[in-house]
Amino acid sequence: MNEIPASTDPAPLLAAWNLTLEAVRPARQKAQIFDVRRQDGTLAILKVYRDDTMGYEAESPEFLRAMAGDHCVRLFESRPRAILMEFAEGTMLFHRAVNGDENGAIDRIVQVGEAIRRRRNLYTPKRTLKQRFWNVLYAETGNHRLLLSDSFASARAISRTALEQDADADRGMIHGDLHHGNIIESPKGALLAIDPLTIYGEPEAEYCQALCNPRRPKRPRTVEQVLSAVARIETQTGLDPRRMVAWGVAAAANLLIVQVKRRGSDTRKIEFEARQVEMLLQAYDEILRR
Repeated sequence: MNEIPASTDPAPLLAAWNLTLEAVRPARQKAQIFDVRRQDGTLAILKVYRDDTMGYEAESPEFLRAMAGDHCVRLFESRPRAILMEFAEGTMLFHRAVNGDENGAIDRIVQVGEAIRRRRNLYTPKRTLKQRFWNVLYAETGNHRLLLSDSFASARAISRTALEQDADADRGMIHGDLHHGNIIESPKGALLAIDPLTIYGEPEAEYCQALCNPRRPKRPRTVEQVLSAVARIETQTGLDPRRMVAWGVAAAANLLIVQVKRRGSDTRKIEFEARQVEMLLQAYDEILRR
């Protein structure tokens, strides 16, 4: 069993919630995850955060309560630094996409997105799209050539316009990080979203990460794949394709600036993120021409 840091020791929670520890999962940057068994014999996931707060996921308990198990993992218990959730059996939707069924993956993401949209008024998150995309909107770019490029300037301008228009949109609760790697598909076909960031914003922003994923450096996404995904989402939801792609641009550019700050000299990953931005800018231009 992996060594458990004192900051994420589950013992007090195991006692408080009558849980039995089954397994310790590989450590994550901000939290430690445990497989546990509840008193009724069912498996569950215990997520214990390293810091005094849950950080970006601080409002995830409210999101999961509002969803009440509708296309999302069910919340059992929560405390300021820990949550106890349903154990979701199955595989990430990522695998469906990389095995050739990209359309099926997008359709399933839409199913989850629409379930969230139906419940968007049950909770009003404090965190907004302005905070979600702070880096691309306002952060200093420094002197990195990719952040001084015309492409990044265009992406920043598109992101700022999207935020301005969001103020007049039909806003509500969104997951905020809905993509192929945050949805589990069970063997029986049930879809369960995990790891919500819980954002207050327009529904078009819900699909920004789906347009940037699956993320495969050796097989990056293409303009055609993005436009195909946008068309399928628009057909099933009636959402504005231009707004969807604008938020896709924001998501890609936001990650680029984060990677530049975090990785510095790791040019391979930074160049990949820069290509993502270029690709989404091309998709955005194509949408505008239609």
